[in-house]
Amino acid sequence: MMLISATQASSVLGQLRAATQANVSLDLGLTEATVSTAPGGVAFPDGTIVSQEDLRRVAACDDTIFEVAGGAVSKLIRYSEATAKSYKLRPTADWPALEISGILMHRIKGTTPRLDAEAKLRLVAPVLGSVLDTCMGLGYTAILAARTAASVTAVEKDANVIEMARINPHSRQLFHSPGEGGGLGAGSGGRRIRVIQGDAAEVLAGMPDGGFDLVNHDPPTLSVAGELYADAFYAGLLRVLRPGGRLLHYIGSPGSRGRGVNLPASVSRRLGRLGFADVRHDQATGCVLARKRGK
Repeated sequence: MMLISATQASSVLGQLRAATQANVSLDLGLTEATVSTAPGGVAFPDGTIVSQEDLRRVAACDDTIFEVAGGAVSKLIRYSEATAKSYKLRPTADWPALEISGILMHRIKGTTPRLDAEAKLRLVAPVLGSVLDTCMGLGYTAILAARTAASVTAVEKDANVIEMARINPHSRQLFHSPGEGGGLGAGSGGRRIRVIQGDAAEVLAGMPDGGFDLVNHDPPTLSVAGELYADAFYAGLLRVLRPGGRLLHYIGSPGSRGRGVNLPASVSRRLGRLGFADVRHDQATGCVLARKRGK
């Protein structure tokens, strides 16, 4: 599957005004390919002819990624009857953001998905040992953590989100072993990232005590996944952390003061009551950080 956004379409149109060939990325910036003018439009590497009209349509749509497949250009949007939600990748200045039924799952105001994930992990650097990512999404935090961690276990409940991650070129390191394009996400002895499809609370309940050095907990909003903000779930996170292990919990700000409740402050107090130490809120990233007592 070839993927393009307004950036790539505009580049092709601009280059072909003065030449018969154009260099363009068809995997959202990872590699470059060559397209050329042809009767009826522009010939892509697989022989697909994309009309100038279609390229102009893509160039005018800056909030959607398009797929070029089967001789057609269409918006990369998937609808699930099971969840009654639509899923799409939204282009940014670097890695795509995930959008579910019009709601962005990544911070893009004043940042990008990649820069945001990097900023969060800097709060707990160096990232070493075993890492648990409770709500994988497109897996950017898991992929970046796997650069230095010994292993990463990533959990994602929604099969549709996993499908979007498989489509997204910047998430491919979640699924590939060495020699299969594993890159940063794969270790020399096998996959460094293990992906589990399942409910985070149920998966957590089956995990052994003290198995992780770091937990990255980046759940949907409180109104969507209240159980992932509950004391019982936080107690489970404390249980699976080794002594001295750290928690990185994204809270965000939208709705955090709804109904007069300061969510970061509430979460911080409850984490402290449950036994976490060194609890603090980092306003720049919207994360609450904590540590399991001991060494």
